[in-house]
Amino acid sequence: MAHRIWAYFESRLAYTLALFNVLVQWQEFKPDEQGFVHLSIADFSL
Repeated sequence: MAHRIWAYFESRLAYTLALFNVLVQWQEFKPDEQGFVHLSIADFSL
């Protein structure tokens, strides 16, 4: 049973990270003068 839970967790994490990467590329975030990229979940509201 634990292996199914772990597989579910891994798949959800992979999906979340992939979606985040798509959104970051879509928004074309630019780093500031210190190289920091400011992220906000409000920027992705539908």
